[in-house]
Amino acid sequence: MSIHDQARRSSALTGVNIPWIIDVLSVMAPQYLEQYLRSCSFPHAARNALLAYIVDVDLKFPPGLESRVDALLSPITRLPPEILVHLFKIVAEADSPYYDCPSEYYPGPPRCSLGWISGLTHVNRRWRDICLTTPDLWSMDIASIPRAAIEIAKRSGHHVPLEVQVETGHPLARPESHFDSFVAQNIIWRLKRFIWYSPSASSVKLFLMALRSISLPVLDVFLLEYECDRFGDPDPELFLHDYETPMNAPKAKDINFTGCFVPFLAPQLTQLDLTKVVIPCTRLLEILKGCPDLEFLTLVSCDFEGAFASPAAIALWRLRHLVAMGLADEEGESPSFYRDFIERLLLPASARFLLQVNEAPGVPNEFDYIVPALRSIWQDNPPDALQLDHWEAHRHCITFFSGMKRLEASEDYYAHHYDAFSLKHERAEFRIQSSRRFAAAIAERLPLQAEFAGITYFSVRSDEFDLNGWVRIFRALVALDTLRLDRCNKIEYSSDSDSDAGSSDDEAIEVFEALASPFPGASTGDVATVPPGTSIAVLPRLRYLWLTTSLVPAEQHEIDSLLILEHLTSAMKRRAELHTSSPRTLRLDIIDDPSDNTPGGADARVLRELYTGYGDYPEIFLIPAVENVVDYRGGS
Repeated sequence: MSIHDQARRSSALTGVNIPWIIDVLSVMAPQYLEQYLRSCSFPHAARNALLAYIVDVDLKFPPGLESRVDALLSPITRLPPEILVHLFKIVAEADSPYYDCPSEYYPGPPRCSLGWISGLTHVNRRWRDICLTTPDLWSMDIASIPRAAIEIAKRSGHHVPLEVQVETGHPLARPESHFDSFVAQNIIWRLKRFIWYSPSASSVKLFLMALRSISLPVLDVFLLEYECDRFGDPDPELFLHDYETPMNAPKAKDINFTGCFVPFLAPQLTQLDLTKVVIPCTRLLEILKGCPDLEFLTLVSCDFEGAFASPAAIALWRLRHLVAMGLADEEGESPSFYRDFIERLLLPASARFLLQVNEAPGVPNEFDYIVPALRSIWQDNPPDALQLDHWEAHRHCITFFSGMKRLEASEDYYAHHYDAFSLKHERAEFRIQSSRRFAAAIAERLPLQAEFAGITYFSVRSDEFDLNGWVRIFRALVALDTLRLDRCNKIEYSSDSDSDAGSSDDEAIEVFEALASPFPGASTGDVATVPPGTSIAVLPRLRYLWLTTSLVPAEQHEIDSLLILEHLTSAMKRRAELHTSSPRTLRLDIIDDPSDNTPGGADARVLRELYTGYGDYPEIFLIPAVENVVDYRGGS
């Protein structure tokens, strides 16, 4: 059937004279056709009918006529191929094919989509031909359609950079798919983005051998993870350390190894993640020395062999974040490794630390790695705030912040105690097992007196330490201006990993005994009215005391506020006897309505004693019963 015969048949169905349109397009002079297109006088209904006819019949016009038909149908079809290709790439990035593997979070059959392929290639023959002959379109994650991965790779030509992403559970991750061999032998040198999670040691070995001595000129992102048994021994064959044959990735920005490793050269690298990697200490420094632009460094559960042979320092002046996390057991690496490692790094003062490297709890050098980390961030704009909190049962998190302003109780900004840190700049976070051993180390062996002397804000649970621990911490924080004590409720685990630690009102009030303890050897220059040689109390500059409760919901009667207030009053009187001023502002979020006509009347009477016991009356803020502040300022 000829073009005109098919057009007449379609005209009978659509009511539009398609043969006339085709005849006109066939004989119209080019100048008149251009004028006709510019005038936009072609009826909209006729355009739709012609488009439907072409799609349904899938008819291939002669070259000259096909271009005129495309020009008539829609403005976008009149665009030159190079512009269409650019638009197609935008569509392909926004609507990529995908294959979601089943997992414990998304059980059931795999979810998949052809994305842009089903959309762009079904518009017309011209678009389909452009798609099929544009390698760039097919280079975006060639593994997104498992059954067609190799065919898609062939469509991508021979020189276009490729993306390969094989996630956990992906069918191409299985050795029987042989896709690993195809990638390693045919396209590995073209990889721009390579992400591969493999449950097979044989696949990982295949990639490691292919990466030796190879140049990857366009590689940007590289991730190779061996999904091994978490508690199994590492396979030594998966860690290559022959630095005579490194992988060369001159443009790589992000490299990740998990459970395997191959030496590499990546002078433009900005992010390096090593997890469960076995590597000699000297090799680690060699790798870092070749990455002067590194911004993010993560070391998780790695096995570092040997010792650092050279004291030479490695300059990483652009590093923004250093994460080091080890295994908290008695058989892990000595914390001295992390101390020696950090001491060999020249870092900017702005670099942030997250260190959880408590492999040998209880040994004398348990916290030595903290010293070089704190001295690094203290070079410029030193932290002025310290928060000690729980991050899981029997574990503690010590966090240093910069930029804490002086607190004002009237500000809505501090409506909740966690808001005090929400807009501050976190500088370092140390996750430890025992806060009490940390307090002892601060007092007895860690040379951090100058650093802790600059802290002005301290947030901590009111039962975090025993009396000795509180005294040790308070003696270190000589410039403390603001102390926030958080009374936790309904917490089943103890306040420390030590066996004698507990969470009770008796222990929670030991902090007030510590507030009234003397500070032997303190400089009386902190208190102008104190005669030389006179003992003063700890925290001589304390101006703001904040007693609050945690986020855990609690009934008010679960907190013995009367007991707490009695000990607070006693502590303030004792501080006065030691010639040390008491806080000028008290914020008490732990007590109920303090009026005499309510069950909180006993609190009100103690508050009067607390208030009148001051030489100069303090500001006292009660949350939520602010409207009843006047009830305890009158006479008894």
